[in-house]
Amino acid sequence: MERIYISVILPLRIEWVPCYYLESSGNEESEDGHIVRGSLESRALDSGKESSGYRPIVRGSRVKVRFAGRTYIGVVDEVGITPEVEINKIQPVISIEERLETISEQELDLWKFVADYYLCSIGEVYKAAYPPSKTNGEVSKVLSEERAEERHAKNIDRKIAVLTARREGVLARIGRKSLQAEKARTEATRAKYLSEKEALEQTAAELGKQIADAESEKNAPEESSSCSKPEIQLDFSLSAAQTTAYEEIHKAFENHNPVLLQGVTGSGKTELHIALAKEALTRGRNVLYLIPEIAVSRQMEERLGRIFGNLLLIFHSKETPARR
Repeated sequence: MERIYISVILPLRIEWVPCYYLESSGNEESEDGHIVRGSLESRALDSGKESSGYRPIVRGSRVKVRFAGRTYIGVVDEVGITPEVEINKIQPVISIEERLETISEQELDLWKFVADYYLCSIGEVYKAAYPPSKTNGEVSKVLSEERAEERHAKNIDRKIAVLTARREGVLARIGRKSLQAEKARTEATRAKYLSEKEALEQTAAELGKQIADAESEKNAPEESSSCSKPEIQLDFSLSAAQTTAYEEIHKAFENHNPVLLQGVTGSGKTELHIALAKEALTRGRNVLYLIPEIAVSRQMEERLGRIFGNLLLIFHSKETPARR
């Protein structure tokens, strides 16, 4: 068994990045130098299921590890490192969370920039960006999707079993009609049996088609009921420069890249924020809009309230318990 050593960022206030190892047999390197999992001794989300495909273990991959007696979801910082501590003190990775989203290189670089700027650990930045409630929500969502897929597959299996039993019964009746037609003493009786046989053959063909459709549906993901999209009307139009910035930001978001929008006061950054928030909400997502001061939030609350209405929720330390 070959050991691969990796450094893992944990959502903790520690000044170093802990080292862990993965045990594998037959890992290979991809063309870009990433280590591809061959048969790592790990499980995805402790579900007991191996991933159907192998994904490279890269910087930003999510892993489950143990630290100081507790279990955490960490982010891989470096792969294939040389340990700086005693080998026998390095713990193994519990599992590779392949179903959780990989953190992009750009976001990790942003974490390090924030940690350096605010003189804190990168683990604290990770915890702020991915609080336990968010990480647990990701895991719960994945497990819920897996259970939904299992229920969907079981329902399809039952449907196929019922259709197959019905088709077998129809085929048996077709056989009996054939024998009756052969033994018929008159042409009228024989024609009657053949007509009934033809109708049964059409029924059998239709049942066969339904079985084939069910087999295809079994491998298709279960569609969730679509939620009604909120109707949001903007009270402004983007300028040419704002439209260009909007398109560039939208393109970066599609590639899961973080964006820093920089502009002087009055250049129209807020309008861009609102336009992007509208798009996210209409796609069924959530938006967290942070304001540096409570005094400024009062003004923004009025402006955002005119556009987003009841979709807007305000939270800060000056809010009364009743309003919270």
